[in-house]
Amino acid sequence: MTLARVWRWLLLALVAAVLVWVCWLGSRLARADWLAMEPRHRITQWTTGGKPWQMAQWAQMQRQLRQALRITPDNPVLHEHLASLYALRGQAYWTTQSLRRAFFLDARRHQVASLKLRAVNGRTWVALALSMHALSEPPAQLFKALANARKFAPGDPKVQRLVASLVLAHWREAPRDWRQWTRGLYQQLDVRRRLGLEAMFKLYGVPPPVVQDV
Repeated sequence: MTLARVWRWLLLALVAAVLVWVCWLGSRLARADWLAMEPRHRITQWTTGGKPWQMAQWAQMQRQLRQALRITPDNPVLHEHLASLYALRGQAYWTTQSLRRAFFLDARRHQVASLKLRAVNGRTWVALALSMHALSEPPAQLFKALANARKFAPGDPKVQRLVASLVLAHWREAPRDWRQWTRGLYQQLDVRRRLGLEAMFKLYGVPPPVVQDV
């Protein structure tokens, strides 16, 4: 066999190996995406649509997401979905401290993992801040997470609503600039209505600022 022919066979073998690897990787990604498809839809219904969840459904979604994460462990979105799932349980048991802590510790773990992989997601930062609030972590750390939420999602109404809620919940410890930011939102009539700030100020017992609507 000539040297040129040997090189051709080696090249063909290399191309074949690359194709096998690509097909293997593609099938893994496709399976992980298929496993996460239903949980993604269910979580959206439960968190934004207010649709009630059943324990059996929750457990099934958890199993599918954990299985998908085993296939693609470096997927930040799967970590975010699992964190949302655990936060749902934590919120359901809010008045039971031990259960609330247990589920929000799991949520926090996945939020931190997601942010290590993708640190520019404002919604994940504010979700982490909510977990910190649920776990009674130091306000200084919570406000660092809120600062990143505002930095990476400055115009996201969902982020703004939760950030404002957490600032109001920690009003006494809130730095001056955070209080000014929240009062500034209240002064904007459209923002105040969209975020439901009047009810939020009342809920936390914080006196609303003097309105200067035109």
